[in-house]
Amino acid sequence: MTFPIWVWANLVMMSPADQGVGPQHPCGQGTGHLRQNRTTDGHTQTWTVGATTGIATASWFGSYKGFGSEWANENTTINGTYYTGLDGANIAGTQWAHLMNAAPQYPGHRFPSPPPSMLR
Repeated sequence: MTFPIWVWANLVMMSPADQGVGPQHPCGQGTGHLRQNRTTDGHTQTWTVGATTGIATASWFGSYKGFGSEWANENTTINGTYYTGLDGANIAGTQWAHLMNAAPQYPGHRFPSPPPSMLR
């Protein structure tokens, strides 16, 4: 199986979804998947981006009004859960996992290991 260079770059740069916050949001695709969570300063914008070889999607949670401190997602209660500061693993990560688990019609395959020359 041959993949373009951007696939290898993503595999090297992104953590496997079974590390870090990955176990908090299992993806039931039954194949390897990768995911990256990110958060802006002040927790104003949060997002999760991820993929299998069959589907890629992203999820965002944040303020559409701006980036100022008045829009920060800190010390807030959402759906009965209190957050001192939201990050990409919280709501965006949960939404992403739900999206991926709702798409079994796009099965993927295990990602191949990058060649050793890319890991130096």
